[in-house]
Amino acid sequence: MIVNSQLPSFSIKLGKISTCLEIDDYIVRYISDPPEDEDDKDLSSYQAQGHLTNTTDYSLDNLVIDISYYDKEDNFLGLNKTGVFNVEEMDPNETISFDITLDLPEGVKTCLLNASARIITGWWARMFLGAKK
Repeated sequence: MIVNSQLPSFSIKLGKISTCLEIDDYIVRYISDPPEDEDDKDLSSYQAQGHLTNTTDYSLDNLVIDISYYDKEDNFLGLNKTGVFNVEEMDPNETISFDITLDLPEGVKTCLLNASARIITGWWARMFLGAKK
């Protein structure tokens, strides 16, 4: 879904999402932040925003979201990769938000939103991290 007064020439779709995660919703917004005078830089940008939910009974760590860019022939143009805003661990069934600035390469037609995480399980996790099960 695209929400924007300056419609982009690209689309955003869900890519690979770990089975322990669910993307509840996502949009692309154009955030206008024009310079206050001619010496300032224009900080306006497209932002991918949404909500991510841990769908398991376990805690998660190593949360990563990346936005992969492709041209009209489906050639890979690069990606933005981010850990989810200093979230060290995601509790069972917890939902968090994300907001990623898109660094759009020239010629981009499709952006794929990918998300991954690691499930914290086992004896060590239960003893030291308080993970369930």
